[in-house]
Amino acid sequence: MSPENRRAAQFAREDFRGLTTADVERQAEQMPWGTAAEVTERIIETAETAGAANVQISLNRGVLPHKMFMEQIRRFAREVLPALQAHKVETVPLAEEVPA
Repeated sequence: MSPENRRAAQFAREDFRGLTTADVERQAEQMPWGTAAEVTERIIETAETAGAANVQISLNRGVLPHKMFMEQIRRFAREVLPALQAHKVETVPLAEEVPA
């Protein structure tokens, strides 16, 4: 880890240490966690809301064993990515709200 990122990583670790099950459940309602269909729906909904034709995906290994993490990446590629690639964002909602 680069020195300039150490402080931020320390704060992130402290935040995660304090998470309760209720916190994780609340986050799960907002984050693209869940079944492949739920993940796809949430990512597309977020992209539509933002008017984003491109999204950046970060898969966090956390404490998963390597084999399980690699299967999750394969599953994402197999079950979620094709729907994301096929989806076209046609509007930028925030731009439409700006008066001419």
